[in-house]
Amino acid sequence: MSWEDPRWKIAAREYHAARGNRPAVVELDREEVQRLRRLLPRSVTVERAYAELNHYAELKRRGCAPAATIEALMYGLSIRNTAALREPEVRERLARLSQDQLYEIADRLQRLDHKVMRKRAPTARPWMADEIKQLLGVRPPDPGALSGGARQPRDTDAETTK
Repeated sequence: MSWEDPRWKIAAREYHAARGNRPAVVELDREEVQRLRRLLPRSVTVERAYAELNHYAELKRRGCAPAATIEALMYGLSIRNTAALREPEVRERLARLSQDQLYEIADRLQRLDHKVMRKRAPTARPWMADEIKQLLGVRPPDPGALSGGARQPRDTDAETTK
């Protein structure tokens, strides 16, 4: 088949119609684009950009989210409690976590020290067991995670840690 073949023109028209108004060949995540844009200024050295890109790629390969994602979740969940679980951004971040990271967040939420957090977030308090169940129920569990050494959050009631 040559380039002059009418079938190429038909295929090209179908391709462009299916793409709609999307100019990019690959659709990127908004957070990913922001992360890459932070590496563009001249003040960012090649070594720093290389290290960050490789570190992020390694985390992605292992199925883990970056530390910034974990801290953003901790902040939002500690301030807005279970109401944050209904927010699309929070659900998206939770979906990026490995099972170990999800259990780490659950454990940290149970151990929140409301005396320390009071200045930054007056509504922050340790999460109760039923709230942790809601958190874990937002995302389906990874069937192979527990055999890989993932630790479950403590099953104690957060009130007993006060």
